[in-house]
Amino acid sequence: MEKAKRKINVIDVIIVVVILAAALFFAYKFLGGKGKLAPKTQITYTVLVHAVPREEYENIKKFVPDRTISSGSYIDCQVQSVTAVPSKVDKLEKTNTDSFVKTVIIPNGEYLDLTFTITAQVTATSLLNEVGTQEVRVGRTHIVKTKNFEMTGTVITLDRAQ
Repeated sequence: MEKAKRKINVIDVIIVVVILAAALFFAYKFLGGKGKLAPKTQITYTVLVHAVPREEYENIKKFVPDRTISSGSYIDCQVQSVTAVPSKVDKLEKTNTDSFVKTVIIPNGEYLDLTFTITAQVTATSLLNEVGTQEVRVGRTHIVKTKNFEMTGTVITLDRAQ
């Protein structure tokens, strides 16, 4: 018996093209995509966090400088320094996002205002200063997150290299 030769038909070609297109899409999305090859520039910004207990500050400063994380991975961003001054806030409301419990903090000598200085690489051609999944702008809330600590504050300064 002789084996029959199989001819390539249009349906087979379409299936192969669709599989290749899907493979290229996933390779781009997960291995290369979203600005990895775009030119980068450095930004330096500061984040102010009000009314942090002194003991918490003492524990945080042991880990600075430290690399930041986003979505469970390190990103091209680093906390360079943290400074503290006595808190001048007379009342601060914080809400736990998991349970929506509001807490009112009335700082005294044991509370400090922290200023984090952070540097990051961002896409030079973008109008947005995207650091991980966050946009960095003066006045915007920002989460300073490393594998060792996480604080939420407000961006108070921003310098972008030209």
